[in-house]
Amino acid sequence: MQGIRCMPVVNGKRVSSRTGKPTGRPMIEYMYDSWVRNSYGRKLLKDIDYLNLKAFYKQLLNGNLAVNTLEVIQNVIHPALTNAVRARIISFNPADNIIRDIKKEVHYSKPKRHALTIAQQNALLDYVSASTMYSHWLPIITLLLGTGCRIGELAGLCWQDVDFDEGHICVGRSLTYRPDKDNKSRFHTSTVKTEAGIRQIPMYNMVIPFPHQTPTS
Repeated sequence: MQGIRCMPVVNGKRVSSRTGKPTGRPMIEYMYDSWVRNSYGRKLLKDIDYLNLKAFYKQLLNGNLAVNTLEVIQNVIHPALTNAVRARIISFNPADNIIRDIKKEVHYSKPKRHALTIAQQNALLDYVSASTMYSHWLPIITLLLGTGCRIGELAGLCWQDVDFDEGHICVGRSLTYRPDKDNKSRFHTSTVKTEAGIRQIPMYNMVIPFPHQTPTS
Protein backbone atom coordinates (compact mmCIF):
# COMPACT_ATOMS: atom_id res chain seq x y z
CA MET A 1 0.00 0.00 0.00
CA GLN A 2 3.03 2.25 -0.01
CA GLY A 3 2.63 5.40 -2.06
CA ILE A 4 -1.16 5.18 -2.15
CA ARG A 5 -2.84 8.33 -3.46
CA CYS A 6 -5.55 9.93 -1.41
CA MET A 7 -8.46 9.97 -3.83
CA PRO A 8 -12.16 9.21 -3.47
CA VAL A 9 -13.54 5.79 -4.30
CA VAL A 10 -16.72 5.32 -6.31
CA ASN A 11 -18.06 1.84 -7.03
CA GLY A 12 -14.85 0.33 -5.75
CA LYS A 13 -12.59 2.45 -7.98
CA ARG A 14 -10.49 5.45 -7.08
CA VAL A 15 -11.44 8.41 -9.23
CA SER A 16 -10.45 12.02 -9.51
CA SER A 17 -12.76 14.34 -7.64
CA ARG A 18 -12.66 16.59 -10.71
CA THR A 19 -13.92 13.96 -13.12
CA GLY A 20 -16.87 11.68 -12.69
CA LYS A 21 -17.52 12.78 -9.14
CA PRO A 22 -21.13 12.16 -8.10
CA THR A 23 -20.84 15.14 -5.70
CA GLY A 24 -23.79 15.53 -3.39
CA ARG A 25 -26.46 15.07 -6.07
CA PRO A 26 -28.34 12.21 -4.34
CA MET A 27 -28.56 14.25 -1.14
CA ILE A 28 -29.62 17.36 -3.07
CA GLU A 29 -32.39 15.40 -4.78
CA TYR A 30 -33.49 13.97 -1.44
CA MET A 31 -33.63 17.42 0.16
CA TYR A 32 -35.55 18.91 -2.76
CA ASP A 33 -38.00 16.01 -2.95
CA SER A 34 -38.59 16.04 0.81
CA TRP A 35 -39.07 19.75 1.43
CA VAL A 36 -39.55 21.69 -1.80
CA ARG A 37 -40.91 19.74 -4.77
CA ASN A 38 -44.52 19.31 -3.68
CA SER A 39 -44.87 22.67 -1.95
CA TYR A 40 -42.87 25.73 -2.96
CA GLY A 41 -41.45 23.83 -5.93
CA ARG A 42 -44.85 24.04 -7.63
CA LYS A 43 -44.67 27.83 -7.91
CA LEU A 44 -44.08 29.46 -11.27
CA LEU A 45 -40.99 31.63 -11.58
CA LYS A 46 -43.11 34.75 -12.03
CA ASP A 47 -44.77 34.07 -8.66
CA ILE A 48 -41.55 33.69 -6.67
CA ASP A 49 -40.42 36.72 -4.69
CA TYR A 50 -38.31 37.51 -1.66
CA LEU A 51 -41.22 37.71 0.77
CA ASN A 52 -42.98 34.45 -0.06
CA LEU A 53 -39.67 32.58 -0.28
CA LYS A 54 -38.68 33.87 3.15
CA ALA A 55 -42.11 32.92 4.49
CA PHE A 56 -41.60 29.40 3.11
CA TYR A 57 -38.19 29.11 4.78
CA LYS A 58 -39.54 30.33 8.11
CA GLN A 59 -42.39 27.86 7.86
CA LEU A 60 -39.80 25.07 7.51
CA LEU A 61 -37.97 26.40 10.56
CA ASN A 62 -41.19 26.46 12.55
CA GLY A 63 -41.61 22.82 11.58
CA ASN A 64 -38.41 22.08 13.50
CA LEU A 65 -36.15 21.99 10.46
CA ALA A 66 -32.58 22.81 11.48
CA VAL A 67 -30.93 25.98 10.17
CA ASN A 68 -28.13 23.87 8.67
CA THR A 69 -30.70 21.87 6.71
CA LEU A 70 -32.36 25.09 5.57
CA GLU A 71 -28.99 26.25 4.25
CA VAL A 72 -28.74 23.06 2.18
CA ILE A 73 -32.16 23.80 0.67
CA GLN A 74 -31.05 27.36 -0.04
CA ASN A 75 -28.03 25.93 -1.84
CA VAL A 76 -30.45 24.16 -4.18
CA ILE A 77 -32.89 27.01 -4.76
CA HIS A 78 -30.45 29.92 -5.02
CA PRO A 79 -28.37 28.51 -7.92
CA ALA A 80 -31.56 27.57 -9.80
CA LEU A 81 -32.79 31.15 -9.53
CA THR A 82 -29.36 32.45 -10.48
CA ASN A 83 -29.61 30.45 -13.70
CA ALA A 84 -33.01 32.03 -14.32
CA VAL A 85 -31.43 35.48 -13.94
CA ARG A 86 -28.63 34.58 -16.35
CA ALA A 87 -31.22 33.35 -18.84
CA ARG A 88 -33.06 36.68 -18.39
CA ILE A 89 -36.22 34.91 -17.30
CA ILE A 90 -36.25 36.97 -14.07
CA SER A 91 -34.43 40.24 -13.42
CA PHE A 92 -32.92 39.47 -10.00
CA ASN A 93 -32.49 36.59 -7.58
CA PRO A 94 -35.09 36.76 -4.78
CA ALA A 95 -33.02 34.30 -2.72
CA ASP A 96 -30.07 36.69 -2.36
CA ASN A 97 -29.08 37.16 1.30
CA ILE A 98 -32.31 35.55 2.47
CA ILE A 99 -30.71 33.13 4.94
CA ARG A 100 -28.68 35.97 6.45
CA ASP A 101 -31.86 38.00 6.95
CA ILE A 102 -33.74 35.07 8.50
CA LYS A 103 -30.90 34.39 10.94
CA LYS A 104 -31.08 38.00 12.08
CA GLU A 105 -34.84 37.87 12.52
CA VAL A 106 -34.80 34.67 14.57
CA HIS A 107 -31.66 35.76 16.48
CA TYR A 108 -29.78 32.67 15.35
CA SER A 109 -26.29 32.12 16.65
CA LYS A 110 -24.15 29.21 15.57
CA PRO A 111 -23.69 26.74 18.43
CA LYS A 112 -20.17 26.72 19.80
CA ARG A 113 -18.26 23.48 19.63
CA HIS A 114 -16.16 22.59 22.64
CA ALA A 115 -13.25 20.23 22.17
CA LEU A 116 -12.59 17.64 24.86
CA THR A 117 -9.52 18.20 26.95
CA ILE A 118 -6.86 15.48 27.12
CA ALA A 119 -8.10 14.58 30.60
CA GLN A 120 -11.68 14.32 29.34
CA GLN A 121 -10.62 12.15 26.41
CA ASN A 122 -8.73 9.81 28.68
CA ALA A 123 -11.67 9.63 31.09
CA LEU A 124 -14.01 8.77 28.21
CA LEU A 125 -11.70 6.05 26.88
CA ASP A 126 -11.20 4.58 30.35
CA TYR A 127 -14.95 4.47 30.94
CA VAL A 128 -15.72 2.88 27.58
CA SER A 129 -12.90 0.37 27.94
CA ALA A 130 -14.16 -0.80 31.33
CA SER A 131 -17.83 -0.88 30.36
CA THR A 132 -19.48 -4.20 29.56
CA MET A 133 -22.13 -2.31 27.58
CA TYR A 134 -19.96 0.04 25.53
CA SER A 135 -16.51 -1.57 25.31
CA HIS A 136 -17.15 -2.83 21.77
CA TRP A 137 -17.27 0.84 20.69
CA LEU A 138 -13.74 1.51 21.96
CA PRO A 139 -12.02 1.14 18.54
CA ILE A 140 -14.52 3.49 16.90
CA ILE A 141 -14.31 6.14 19.64
CA THR A 142 -10.51 5.91 19.66
CA LEU A 143 -10.37 6.42 15.89
CA LEU A 144 -12.74 9.39 16.10
CA LEU A 145 -10.66 11.03 18.82
CA GLY A 146 -7.34 10.18 17.21
CA THR A 147 -8.16 11.27 13.66
CA GLY A 148 -10.82 13.98 13.92
CA CYS A 149 -12.89 12.24 11.23
CA ARG A 150 -16.57 12.97 10.94
CA ILE A 151 -18.74 9.98 11.80
CA GLY A 152 -19.86 9.55 8.18
CA GLU A 153 -16.25 9.65 6.98
CA LEU A 154 -15.20 7.04 9.50
CA ALA A 155 -18.16 4.82 8.59
CA GLY A 156 -17.18 5.11 4.93
CA LEU A 157 -13.61 3.87 5.39
CA CYS A 158 -12.48 0.68 3.68
CA TRP A 159 -9.26 -1.28 4.14
CA GLN A 160 -7.73 0.26 1.01
CA ASP A 161 -7.98 3.65 2.73
CA VAL A 162 -5.69 2.56 5.59
CA ASP A 163 -1.94 2.57 4.90
CA PHE A 164 -0.10 0.94 7.79
CA ASP A 165 3.27 1.26 6.02
CA GLU A 166 3.03 5.03 5.69
CA GLY A 167 0.94 5.42 8.85
CA HIS A 168 -2.00 7.37 7.51
CA ILE A 169 -5.69 7.07 6.67
CA CYS A 170 -7.08 8.39 3.39
CA VAL A 171 -10.45 10.11 3.69
CA GLY A 172 -12.36 10.42 0.43
CA ARG A 173 -15.90 9.19 0.95
CA SER A 174 -18.75 9.37 3.42
CA LEU A 175 -21.44 6.87 4.39
CA THR A 176 -24.95 8.12 5.13
CA TYR A 177 -28.23 6.42 5.99
CA ARG A 178 -31.27 8.17 4.57
CA PRO A 179 -34.62 7.49 2.90
CA ASP A 180 -34.81 6.93 -0.85
CA LYS A 181 -37.67 8.03 -3.08
CA ASP A 182 -39.61 4.93 -2.05
CA ASN A 183 -39.32 6.11 1.59
CA LYS A 184 -37.15 3.10 2.49
CA SER A 185 -33.93 4.04 4.26
CA ARG A 186 -30.69 2.68 2.84
CA PHE A 187 -26.96 3.26 3.19
CA HIS A 188 -25.42 5.54 0.58
CA THR A 189 -21.76 6.15 -0.18
CA SER A 190 -20.65 9.40 -1.77
CA THR A 191 -17.44 11.31 -2.17
CA VAL A 192 -16.76 14.18 0.20
CA LYS A 193 -18.21 17.57 -0.69
CA THR A 194 -15.02 19.57 -1.34
CA GLU A 195 -11.41 19.15 -2.43
CA ALA A 196 -10.35 20.10 1.10
CA GLY A 197 -12.33 17.13 2.43
CA ILE A 198 -10.10 14.70 0.52
CA ARG A 199 -7.16 14.34 2.85
CA GLN A 200 -4.60 12.08 4.50
CA ILE A 201 -4.77 11.82 8.27
CA PRO A 202 -1.76 10.50 10.19
CA MET A 203 -2.36 7.56 12.51
CA TYR A 204 -0.95 8.30 15.92
CA ASN A 205 0.20 5.59 18.31
CA MET A 206 -3.21 5.44 20.02
CA VAL A 207 -4.91 4.78 16.68
CA ILE A 208 -2.67 2.27 14.91
CA PRO A 209 -3.73 -0.91 16.80
CA PHE A 210 -7.46 -0.39 16.33
CA PRO A 211 -8.09 -0.68 12.57
CA HIS A 212 -6.94 -4.31 12.87
CA GLN A 213 -9.81 -4.93 15.30
CA THR A 214 -12.60 -3.50 13.15
CA PRO A 215 -12.74 -5.33 9.80
CA THR A 216 -15.48 -3.93 7.57
CA SER A 217 -14.67 -5.32 4.14
